[in-house]
Amino acid sequence: MSQDRAPALPAAGAALQPLELLWAQCPTCWGQRKIWEPQEAANGEGVILVAHACDGCLGIGEVIR
Repeated sequence: MSQDRAPALPAAGAALQPLELLWAQCPTCWGQRKIWEPQEAANGEGVILVAHACDGCLGIGEVIR
């Protein structure tokens, strides 16, 4: 009969390898940190562009890949 066993954990003093994190340009805003959207002007003079922070990178311009 085979018994299912949990995977072995590293020893208490064993060193873990650090993760390699790569910062990359945000694919949503292309690193510009802002998203510009058209909006009707309050004074009725047409359409203006209004900036807000990018939802993909929260206004940082880079994301971890």
